[in-house]
Parts: sequence; C-alpha cells; structure tokens
Amino acid sequence: PRSDSLSWRASHGMNNVGYGYVWPNLSFSSDWQSVHIRNRPTMRWEAEPVRYLSHFDFSVSIGDFVDSVDDFIDGTIARLFHVQNGASQLSLLWDEVREERRDPDVTELRILEACMGYDPDEAPEGLIDSLLSQMGSYGASAVQEMASASKSQTVSHINDLYDAASGSDGVSIQIPDYDSIRHRLQVETHPSDIPWQRAERAAQIARESWNLSVPISTGQLSDLFCVTENQFSGGLANNPKSLTAGFRDHGSPDGFRASWNSGYPTSRRFALARLVADNFIAPENESLLPATRSITSRQKLQRAFAQEFLCPFNVLIEELGSQPPDADNVHAVADYFDVSPLMVQTTLVNKGILDHKTLADWVV
Repeated sequence: PRSDSLSWRASHGMNNVGYGYVWPNLSFSSDWQSVHIRNRPTMRWEAEPVRYLSHFDFSVSIGDFVDSVDDFIDGTIARLFHVQNGASQLSLLWDEVREERRDPDVTELRILEACMGYDPDEAPEGLIDSLLSQMGSYGASAVQEMASASKSQTVSHINDLYDAASGSDGVSIQIPDYDSIRHRLQVETHPSDIPWQRAERAAQIARESWNLSVPISTGQLSDLFCVTENQFSGGLANNPKSLTAGFRDHGSPDGFRASWNSGYPTSRRFALARLVADNFIAPENESLLPATRSITSRQKLQRAFAQEFLCPFNVLIEELGSQPPDADNVHAVADYFDVSPLMVQTTLVNKGILDHKTLADWVV
C-alpha cells in the first residue's frame, strides 16, 4: 500500500499500537536496504496526558535496525524476567521468532508475506505455493520485488509479463561489454552504498565503456542494444497490465527480452535504461528483471541509473543555465535530452534544486 494509506499507517505507525498507552507519532518504512524513521509532533488532545513534540527524519541500515531491535527486546525480556520471576509471554513469542529466523525456508515465506502485506500465515496457501514455484524458475529476489508491487496478483502478473516478452511484440536486447562493466561495478561500488550513489557511478561507467556523450539519441540506443528504432516509436504497451520486465536467457546473461509498460517513446527509453541497470546488478542466476513502481533500493537504483545515463545532472544544470527552473525551460531541457519533463522535475527535486510543492504545482 501507499505510505499515506490507512492500512499502511495502521501497520507501520507506533501511534496505532494502542493498549491504553499514548504512543509517539513514529513510523518505520524500509526499502530492503535501509529503514527510514519518521517522527512528527502529536496533536494536542485534552484527554491525553502526554504530547510528543519531536520532529525528525532519520535513516539507518537495515542490519543496524534489526540489531538494535533485537537488543531492545532482549533487554525488555530480561527486565520482565527479573520483575516477574519467570518467563514472560514476550519471551515465548520471541523464541518463536528466533526459531523461524534460523529456518531459511520459513524466512523466505515470511518475506513473501510481508511483501504482499499479509500477516504471518494469513496469505492463501495456493498463492504462496505458486510464488515459491516461480522463485525456483525466475529467482527469489526478483519475485520478491514483484510481490512488493503486485501483491496478491503477483503470479498472474509475472505470467503476463513472460507471455508478452516472449511473444512477437517482445523486444530482444543485447548488452555490449557486459562482463567488463559488471566487473567494474563490483570493484568500484558496493551493494551497501546508497542506491543513487551506486547508480550514478554505474551510469558513468556504462557511458565511458560505450563511449557515449549526451544527449543520447534513440538511434544510438538502437545501435548499442541491437534494437530497431521503431521499438521506441510509440503505440500501445505490449502487455495487458502496463508493467515492465525483462527475462534473461539463462545461458546468456548479457541479453534479455523485454516487455514495455508504456507506449510513449521517452518512457520506453527510460524503461530500457532501467532494465539495463537491473541486468548489471541482479544475481546472475535469476532470469526475471522487474522494473516496478515499488520504493525498494533496487527500484531506486534503476531509476537513478536511467536518469544519470540519459540526463546527467551536471549537464542538466548546464543546460538550464543561471535562470531558476520553470515549466518552460524544464520542458525545453527535457526535449534536448529526449526524456520526460517529469523526469527532469523529479531529478531537480531529488537534488534539492526544487521543492516538492513546486513539483506538485507543475504536475497537471
């Protein structure tokens, strides 16, 4: 669910815990690499004896977060044992959690349930069995990415994508210098790096390896990836769910077949760049390359790579010149790079040049 939806807030916000306590307005969200902790002051209510005033946003690595939670729970259990002179209900529940963590199969199951928004053991058994089967065929992390986006429709969406990519409208893509670029990425970046930093370096390495300067024309992309130009010329999306994914040939990780999620040429250029990025970072034993709307570290890296590859920030700033960005010059720059105006606007917001309100005012 969206992070502003009622169901998301109910499961991620501490102020929904209840049990007679006044909890802070604290929420936790994860992109599978880090955990973002957001706190806002609580409203003033006469019936409540406590009001929280802190206002902050903070991110920690998911490993540090888990370690801290473990330490906190262990400390709480030790205190309860001392006060109650025996094991507490919390300690029994915590033992169950630790036991599940030691079982890789159960851990995999719990991750799938969480991706789809189900509580433990609440997902339909048939759905879980089908997803586990797809994980064997396409790869565990890829199916988890799809589950984060498609929820209970994951199985059918993956099947639709595969049919579209392998059919006559699927796009066959070859990645030149795949092995050397992937090796450089492994040497010069690290999976724990912030996604956008890793993505920007990856885009720079790719442009250097392919001797590309910007702007990159559609003809250059076609020649580089062995795609005909009419594959970018627009028309309807070639899959019924408006999703994007690539499917590798297991014997040749430097190539894949893709299914677009849009008929717009700029969107197809952006989607191609996202899939190229995913092909470099995805485990080589996985065949599915999902490009979804989920806010995971993998999807953040894909988007940041596509932005930096097609529209490098330093060149973008040069093209904008000294005048403050407005709707007109943003559209002109977008035409220059052959990207969507929304991508330029989002880049300027992410880099702190524009605020979110300005972006919202421009989006009509």
